[in-house]
Amino acid sequence: MKKRNLTKLNIALSPCPNDTFLFYAWLHNKVSSTLQAQPTYADVEQLNIWAREGTFALTKLSFAAYLEVRQHYLFLPVGAALGFGVGPKLIAKKPIALKKLKKIAFPGPLTTAHLLFDRLLGVSVEKHFCRYDQICDLVISGKVDAGLVIHETRFTFPQKGLVELLDLGAVWESQTNLPLPLGGIAMHRDTTQQQAAVITLQASLRYAQQHTPETLPFLLTHAQEKDVAVVLKHVNTYITEESMNLSTQGIAAIENLLQLPKEEWLYTESLLQV
Repeated sequence: MKKRNLTKLNIALSPCPNDTFLFYAWLHNKVSSTLQAQPTYADVEQLNIWAREGTFALTKLSFAAYLEVRQHYLFLPVGAALGFGVGPKLIAKKPIALKKLKKIAFPGPLTTAHLLFDRLLGVSVEKHFCRYDQICDLVISGKVDAGLVIHETRFTFPQKGLVELLDLGAVWESQTNLPLPLGGIAMHRDTTQQQAAVITLQASLRYAQQHTPETLPFLLTHAQEKDVAVVLKHVNTYITEESMNLSTQGIAAIENLLQLPKEEWLYTESLLQV
């Protein structure tokens, strides 16, 4: 697809299927845009860390991390991952009461999973922070009593003989009657390209939804889990109508989590789907 007068945009995204699904068409020039994306891939906690320095013009970000990066970024109303009754899962080698847990592995201190654990459970434990894909092995080895798994790992831990203690997404929804905000796409406050980014991301997501088989090689290249069924389950769980354009309910859920009015965290000029 021929493009002219493109503005280069440094972006950062995770290799998880819902992110690569969202960005596929944009990164492969399948949709028309005034923006040329120059991507960098990293684990979401690394993205959160970079966001504290305002490193990228556009980035995937844990909603929980926003309180530490708000001086740099505003969320866009497209690309959000909200869980409906599902979220980070607390897992162990065998069923165990929460009060007996002494050491738990977390996928990073800035993740929504960590915030939810503290807010919803209030259990005092020793915390071990690591990459999300290391958690199952730490549990299996006995180096931690339990772990909080996210991304594809929340679908595959039973294959390793591990059991679910609880789903924080279900706990959140039972307490709030709202979907669980996990991560979204944020853009630097100083850029003037928010509107163009919203239009491009919505077009990119629409293309991926209409050409899902075409996206699979790209998704599998970056995904931690290489099982097509797992990748598609991940996409179907976290790519929802809220990903195309945040609804009133989605906005309320994020405000509940952040405890901030949308004027402080959301780029609102494009709330209506284009």
